Amino acid sequence: MWISYSLLFALWTSISMILIKKMMKDISPMAFTVISLSFVLPFSIGFLLFFGVPAFTPEFWKFVFVVSILDTIAAVIYYKALSMSEISLLAPISSFNPAFTLI
Repeated sequence: MWISYSLLFALWTSISMILIKKMMKDISPMAFTVISLSFVLPFSIGFLLFFGVPAFTPEFWKFVFVVSILDTIAAVIYYKALSMSEISLLAPISSFNPAFTLI
């Protein structure tokens, strides 16, 4: 089952990279980050309502704050790199995420 999920993830990521690359011609990486992250909010709220709201601790909010900042910075850098280079160059480099996670 995990192989199916992995292949679907690879497919959606590839399609996403192509669409983002096309969008970068008309919009700045920072604006695209704000728009894309804002678009995710209603879906996230829907998932919380559907699956239930967990108990939030102060530790959780610290984690959310730090991760949100890091994800936003990563998204801006990713979109900037995508707007400046070819997808064929960026995709293999971004595949190093698991290696960085191990470090």
